[in-house]
Amino acid sequence: CQISKDGEIEKFLLQGVVYLTLTDPKKTHAELKLTHNEFKGLVFKVHPEIDKPAWNKKKLLKGKKSGDPDSEGISAMTKLDALHYRYTSKSEEDLPFTVSVFNSKKAGKNVITMEVEFNQAQDNLSFKELENITIGVNMSEDDVEVTTSDANYEKDEANAMLLWHVPRLHESESAVLSFASKAITFDDIFPLDVRFSENYSVIDMRIAEEAPKPMDALTGDEMSMKLVTTM
Repeated sequence: CQISKDGEIEKFLLQGVVYLTLTDPKKTHAELKLTHNEFKGLVFKVHPEIDKPAWNKKKLLKGKKSGDPDSEGISAMTKLDALHYRYTSKSEEDLPFTVSVFNSKKAGKNVITMEVEFNQAQDNLSFKELENITIGVNMSEDDVEVTTSDANYEKDEANAMLLWHVPRLHESESAVLSFASKAITFDDIFPLDVRFSENYSVIDMRIAEEAPKPMDALTGDEMSMKLVTTM
């Protein structure tokens, strides 16, 4: 996402993938019912091998010709990106964390201090904890001096950015980065470029507990399933 100097979201994009892997070549007519949080603006795209109407109407992942003896079903032993989803927003309540930026002067230098805090007022999305956060700061000059002793950062000279890495952020936690420069002003560092990745579903995507249970539509056998999501 991108955040302006006034703290407003200029762009927030969430993208996720649900992968489906069938490990038994004899059971390629899998049918799996999923459930997730419903809210406006959430858009899904299914893989060409997947029955689109079945997903749109029933949240059912299955092959286009599931149960047809003449069909090979879904490709076995393949990590199939069965379902893609995306969500865009300009609401601060959708941010998993807030970023506050402060500007002061010391010894003839501009001192920029940034604080990132876990957002406990989340609306549509369900962030449990945050990992692998990177905040990119525009750095047009070379005289930036990071003054926070324990900060994890790097200078991306090719893109003229200072990249601040926060490996993990839990509820009620925060992290702080301060740096000083004679040339860079408060306005120069914006917009901030913020990236993060998680290994759980922030839309609470999961296998539905109600019937029908995961099964092979051709053999009628129940199937053991594991749902993996990446963001």
